[in-house]
Amino acid sequence: MPLLNDRYDQYLTWYTAAVLCFAIVGLLSIRSAANLSVLLLLVPAVLRVRGDLSRARDLGALQPLGFIAVALCLPLVSVILGELLRGDFSAKPLDAPSRLAFCALPMLMLWALRVDVARLVRFSAPIALVVTLVVTLGFPQYTQNWGGRFATRFVDPNSLGAFSAMLCALCLFGLRRRQIDDRDDHLDRAAFWLALVGLGSGLWLILGAGSRGGMMAYCVVLVAWLLSTRPKFDPKIVAISVVAAAAILSVNLAVNRAPVALFASAPVEVHKWLTRTDPDTSSGQRLSMWLMSVELIARRPFSGYGDRGLAAQVHDPVIVEMATPLARSTFANNGPHNEVLAAALRSGVHGGIAVLALFLVPAVAFWRRRNDPDPDVAMACRLGLGLLLAMAAGSITIEVFTLKYAASGFGLLLAALAAQALRVTEPARFPTGGASREPAR
Repeated sequence: MPLLNDRYDQYLTWYTAAVLCFAIVGLLSIRSAANLSVLLLLVPAVLRVRGDLSRARDLGALQPLGFIAVALCLPLVSVILGELLRGDFSAKPLDAPSRLAFCALPMLMLWALRVDVARLVRFSAPIALVVTLVVTLGFPQYTQNWGGRFATRFVDPNSLGAFSAMLCALCLFGLRRRQIDDRDDHLDRAAFWLALVGLGSGLWLILGAGSRGGMMAYCVVLVAWLLSTRPKFDPKIVAISVVAAAAILSVNLAVNRAPVALFASAPVEVHKWLTRTDPDTSSGQRLSMWLMSVELIARRPFSGYGDRGLAAQVHDPVIVEMATPLARSTFANNGPHNEVLAAALRSGVHGGIAVLALFLVPAVAFWRRRNDPDPDVAMACRLGLGLLLAMAAGSITIEVFTLKYAASGFGLLLAALAAQALRVTEPARFPTGGASREPAR
């Protein structure tokens, strides 16, 4: 089907922008917001795929877009391959990775429409954190279900911490490196102060959730952002951001000191695991599960165990000697709490490679164009790098893509930012907010 007229594309641009905003804002607070958004974008993307493919081919963008699309599809391919090798076929394991694959076609449509995704993300990410904090405080029953740790109806504390850190990364890397342009003065100032509010809300969510993985991801992102600010970033923005974060942290800790004890206990828990004095702490269980994962992956490096095969393995004499009953039970029911290891256990080594490719392939694309002369492309690349860094750090201690909303939200954000990062310079076909400007000379 060829590209339709410009007026149709103009309406579709605004529709796409609205759906993206809904997906981001509702990611952690509105159940199925991300899943529904993927489907709402998939329908028009399928209808116009032939024309968009032709346009991408003519402009030389098909190959880089194809690399990102392959990376999005690899987790699904690895699950299918693992099932074929085991002869154990089930549709349920395909659910979450299929959401990542579904985002490939909307990426092509977003690229063709030239939607200013970076601007949408800069405003939507902090709003998402504020909305999530309001929902968390407004519905304390979900927090009570987790022993006082922040949670929502469909997001557990660990996932809440990891995805809050991801949204915080978008807030940080969405700040401009240089003095505010006269052209976008009011918008950039609004985005800056909104980002500070979002960072404060995100930090409050991470501490309230008691998510050490989320805090680790937040710290990794903050350090990376500070390093990336040299030497082009306005020092006033850095100073204000750091002081604001310190003030928010101080206020939060004055209200509740429990998170400090939780985060500070990690080294003690590791020492107890090493000395076997108390191997069943939170950190100790993770270390035991990682050891079990390495042992089991070595036994079935190609086929994996699927979603139902781990329970039978925890009774093996070698595994019994390696971990306590509590660690083995947690492992059998919840997996290894590490995305790469979980994928390798489920599908084989190729599953772990698929997850690494999902992080590394887009990272290379974003890194290459991070200093593009088009400021919108450069901003999309910085946001993409922040997104990948936060999720990679968060995936060390939890599984981030096993739930449908998580896979849909991350996949849609990655695809949207890649669409803007890989676009080529061409005159706008119609004057809309989604149309691109020519690069600054």
